[in-house]
Amino acid sequence: MYWYRQDPGLGLRLIFFSQFVGVVQREDIAKAYNASREKKPFFPLTVTSAQKTQTALYLCAASSGLGALVSQQPRRAVRKSGDSVTIQCRAVDFQATSVFWYRQLPKQGLVLMATSNVGTDATYEQGYNKDKLPISQPNLTFSSLKVTSVDPADSSLYFCGARDTALGGDQRPRQESW
Repeated sequence: MYWYRQDPGLGLRLIFFSQFVGVVQREDIAKAYNASREKKPFFPLTVTSAQKTQTALYLCAASSGLGALVSQQPRRAVRKSGDSVTIQCRAVDFQATSVFWYRQLPKQGLVLMATSNVGTDATYEQGYNKDKLPISQPNLTFSSLKVTSVDPADSSLYFCGARDTALGGDQRPRQESW
């Protein structure tokens, strides 16, 4: 499991990570934080001395340990209003039965826009649709998101994530704010 910090306008920075119960490794920015892992599913982060400079987005992430890698291209794209841009997501050395597309506006957290599965139409979250954001997932290693007729409101960080197991029922990723 991993704890990241994202300061406004900056990328994610690793604070702590733990591969096993009872073993927690600190990174350089962990000076004002504490973390423990007494049980496998729990990895709480504590701010030891809260200060205004610690105002940031905090993200806890987990991994199956299989070393799955997702590649996203292009890394950066600038377009004129009215143009379109296509973002490609590739699963490297595994089969992605589900691909999740997110966006992140400045000073905000990640927001799930849509989920795609091979052989079915993408499922869009409220406020997002296939006319503006058509998604293609022709096979288990590739998905693409097209942002059509871009305008300034589309300026954002876009992310893809993938999983290699089939979803049963409505088991979409959940986000909690605190």
